[in-house]
Amino acid sequence: MSDVLFETAAAAYERGRARWALLSALPLAVIPLGSYAVGHRLAPSVGLGLALLGLGAALLWRGKGLGRGLAVGVKAGLVPLVLAHGANLYGHLCTANGCTSLCVPACLLGGAVAGFIIAVSAARAAERWHVSGSAAVTASVIGAFGCSCVGAGGIAGLVLGIAASLSAARLWARAAA
Repeated sequence: MSDVLFETAAAAYERGRARWALLSALPLAVIPLGSYAVGHRLAPSVGLGLALLGLGAALLWRGKGLGRGLAVGVKAGLVPLVLAHGANLYGHLCTANGCTSLCVPACLLGGAVAGFIIAVSAARAAERWHVSGSAAVTASVIGAFGCSCVGAGGIAGLVLGIAASLSAARLWARAAA
């Protein structure tokens, strides 16, 4: 009898947490809506928007370090998002040698700054690996809204920037210890 009662209570608790996580992740919908308003790319905005909402809900539902990493990842991911949209709106940089797109360098630089923000925030967290992992994935998804302007190259630059910055921060911390 008590086992049935416990299982019923545990199932109700998990349903409540899942409902709370879904509702709490809804404000993340501002990011794909804003990205579409600036970039006018429907498919990436819808696809990445659904991925971001699902990721946010899952991280909030799991909680602890993974949930804390969501907030860090949102802050860090806004950097490459804004830089990539700015580069896309600016267009091309033309010199005497020719013209070049600014999107990939903006994604690489934005990823590096995002990785630095994640590394600094995660260094102070109790669950450092959970925070940095969930923040890096969240920042990658958010940055991809802007970096998808040039396809896989922009997203690769974003991920490379985040990974390089996190790796450099890890090596720096190891050398300081």
